[in-house]
Amino acid sequence: ARLPDPPPAPPAPERDAPVLALVEMRNGNGVSGMARSLARQVGTKGLKVTRLSNQRGFGVRQTRIEYEAAYRDAAERLASRFGSAQLQEVASCAPVNLRVVLGRDVARRGFALRPARPFKDAAVPVLALNKAD
Repeated sequence: ARLPDPPPAPPAPERDAPVLALVEMRNGNGVSGMARSLARQVGTKGLKVTRLSNQRGFGVRQTRIEYEAAYRDAAERLASRFGSAQLQEVASCAPVNLRVVLGRDVARRGFALRPARPFKDAAVPVLALNKAD
């Protein structure tokens, strides 16, 4: 007797873009819900917000991005979306790789992040110098 054919294999799950860095959004300006709102905008293009927190005292004037050395490129890309965020290398941001500490500079109604710029692995023009013979 012949066995029935096995059912077709389920389709492979679609893979999301690889996560390049885990991010914490820390509210340092006291505007209620701001970290959560911006976390929704940040959690794209290889960045995954995994933690929301508050800075004690909410006295942060200027937004800063704290990053571990290996994540400098991701920190620079993210800083460009905020406009004037300061970068600060730290020994550890555990359990994340980047920590965005929101300051009063972004504490206005309707603040939105700038669009993300392309990843560095995208085609980049290269300047070649021809050597004279």
